[in-house]
Amino acid sequence: MLKFFFVVKTSRVKSNKLMVELRRQEGLTSGEVRANLPEQLNRYLVNFKGRLRIVRPDLATRWLDSEVQDANLIKKILGFIGDNNEMCEVWYSERMQQARDKELESQGPTHVFKIKCIDGRKPRGFEGPANSLKAEGGLLALKHDPTTRRPEPLSSEICIALSDSNADLLEMNVAHYDSTDPNHGCAAIGRVITDHSKGEESVWPFLSSHEKSLVIQAGGISHEYAGMVLMELTNSKALNEIHRRYMVCSDTQPIKQVAVTVLADTRTMGLELRVPLLKAGQAGLELVPANEQKVLSTAQLTHDFETDLTRVSNFPVGAFKETFNDKEHFVDYYEALVDLSAVLSKPENGVSLLFEKVNSFIKENYPNLSSGQTQAFRYRVLRTVAHQYLTGLHHPQDHPFSDHDEKFISIGPGTDYVGKYETDKQCFRMSGPDAKTATRRLVIAASVMDKTKVDGEDPHIIFLCTPVRENGDAEEYQNAYADSATFYRSLMNKKIIRDLIRSKNILPVPVLISFETNKVLEVVSKNAIFA
Repeated sequence: MLKFFFVVKTSRVKSNKLMVELRRQEGLTSGEVRANLPEQLNRYLVNFKGRLRIVRPDLATRWLDSEVQDANLIKKILGFIGDNNEMCEVWYSERMQQARDKELESQGPTHVFKIKCIDGRKPRGFEGPANSLKAEGGLLALKHDPTTRRPEPLSSEICIALSDSNADLLEMNVAHYDSTDPNHGCAAIGRVITDHSKGEESVWPFLSSHEKSLVIQAGGISHEYAGMVLMELTNSKALNEIHRRYMVCSDTQPIKQVAVTVLADTRTMGLELRVPLLKAGQAGLELVPANEQKVLSTAQLTHDFETDLTRVSNFPVGAFKETFNDKEHFVDYYEALVDLSAVLSKPENGVSLLFEKVNSFIKENYPNLSSGQTQAFRYRVLRTVAHQYLTGLHHPQDHPFSDHDEKFISIGPGTDYVGKYETDKQCFRMSGPDAKTATRRLVIAASVMDKTKVDGEDPHIIFLCTPVRENGDAEEYQNAYADSATFYRSLMNKKIIRDLIRSKNILPVPVLISFETNKVLEVVSKNAIFA
């Protein structure tokens, strides 16, 4: 095993070719889903600890564990991978594909892209046909355009979506809070609020002094209010601006409004629309007091229309309360959700008063949305009502996603990561478009897991995910190995990451995942990383 570990890398190309040759020697063709994950993981741990002893002995001391402890770690990691791959099979099953196709008919052609916190209490698996980018506090990683100095997203996925002149797009900024506990909100937003005097949080360089004062003022009212204001001042501004620039370059009429900001309640898994958040004043923008805002709550809608929902649903209220997150029953729940959401989206067949209440609220308070965006936004609200009805969560209560219980951390350069479709366990999933952003998000996630003590004395597992096509050719796999190694090393170069490894707080596990299905294909264990 270790003979490969001591190979000295003379160039990126040589290292990549070696990896492909090793695959050939093991009888594995390019793109084949590998069945020997336990062997790869064991080899990775041997190489990981061996490499620490050689080049970073200062990090190795606490990793000199027994084989029994290693076996327990391997079992835990393989369990996470197995659960991920099993859920991916469910997600891409024929029944699920048919349900998603039906859901797209109700949602319409507008592409929905959600920007949410890395918080594991808001799982992607329940979102259906809506892409989801995970960022701390739901705040996009931004950079300044070198020419205009205006903020723009680091995420390539979002930039590609914003540049498509043929697609209608709705970006949903999703802040979050717990309606039963003001101290159980977003830790990342809390860090921003408490950091304002030092200005070290990544968001501050993109705000004017007046905008910073608005955020601080909002934070004095509530963290969720500050989160929503921050999203409006950063995410929405950057998204609308870069979309406008792309459309001008392509001689296309820009969408009037790309982004909306909503609030998710982790206790009820519901949504709240609060508008407006900001208004023009004599000295510039001002906060809108809560008593002047208009609010639409899906929990309240579900409560108010529960009798009507029972009439048009095939299931009683709370029918899936105990099973909605269970892999074995997830397709049944999802089909029921899609069916009820479709009924609610057609006022002539469903609950017309509910439809009209949501529709009129959106049209009145979001007048710049196109008809397609309005349809998609309305559908996401009605879909949430259907979810709360079927689970009974419009009544605040404990449920599998009400409190922090993340089991592992998963990060990738884009939106592909282990646990993406998980519904039976929580995990931190996040995008890491650069090493600085990735490090910041990993540290936040690890600190939350420290508080919940989910791993006891064991390290927190961090999957470093690199996507690749399952049937990609040798060159694609060469590039994937190189990208995985680059990402791995970029994190290891950060002192705070090395400190967490030194204290055995985290264990990074690099994997290749399928671009098509999100399955884990391989634990990257050899020379591409350790050379």
